[in-house]
Amino acid sequence: MRRIDATGIFLLLSAIALIAAAPARADGVVYTLTGSTNSTLGPVHAEGFQFTAPDFITSYTGLSESELGSCTACALAGTAIEFYPSGSIDTIVPVDLIRFTDANGVVYGFFFAPGDFSATGTYTTSDYPPYIVSNVGILTVQNTSEPPGFLLLAAGLLALVGMRKRTTLVLS
Repeated sequence: MRRIDATGIFLLLSAIALIAAAPARADGVVYTLTGSTNSTLGPVHAEGFQFTAPDFITSYTGLSESELGSCTACALAGTAIEFYPSGSIDTIVPVDLIRFTDANGVVYGFFFAPGDFSATGTYTTSDYPPYIVSNVGILTVQNTSEPPGFLLLAAGLLALVGMRKRTTLVLS
């Protein structure tokens, strides 16, 4: 009869799984803008898009309509959406800016507080009178990345070690 420590077996198998764990699926960060043009700037119409980036947008990013997950009233040729995080374009007031080129070739600006592109949340456009009048919009930034599998495994191992009970299996 041979005695085997169940905790030891589990830790050994967990270590093997940790080494062999495949990288987790990383969808990235989803940016969704739902908005409309400002009535003081002309006829009102809806504009919006959804874009999934590999990570938070921290530098200039220009996108064509084909690079977007969906788009309402986007330009079909050329650059339809441009992200300008604060500091990547000279403005009188620091802002995160989305330039939206619509199907008619007109460029509309959606202005958000600095840092809104680099944190999850729901943000509304802001005006900065007398310098900036924004179009009306809501930007949702959602991080859909999953934590790496090895971090989940490591957390489970730490929990088991913390609750460690000596259990012995008897193999005959």
